[in-house]
Amino acid sequence: MSQDERGRLHDVLNMASIAASQTSGDQVRFRIARVPRQGKGTRPRTVTLICHIGPGDDPRPVVTIMTPEDA
Repeated sequence: MSQDERGRLHDVLNMASIAASQTSGDQVRFRIARVPRQGKGTRPRTVTLICHIGPGDDPRPVVTIMTPEDA
């Protein structure tokens, strides 16, 4: 199965959008199945990500997607 950066980004943003639409808060956790890019791993692993929506340097909203360790 071929994977590319654009396809991976699309999947992450799509899952973040679905998760964000199901909450009224400014932060939501969601899971994705991730296939390792390098090494011998070929099976998907479940990874939890956090989507945080809040103000940036000006009042416009900024979306940040991070791992729980980065929060």
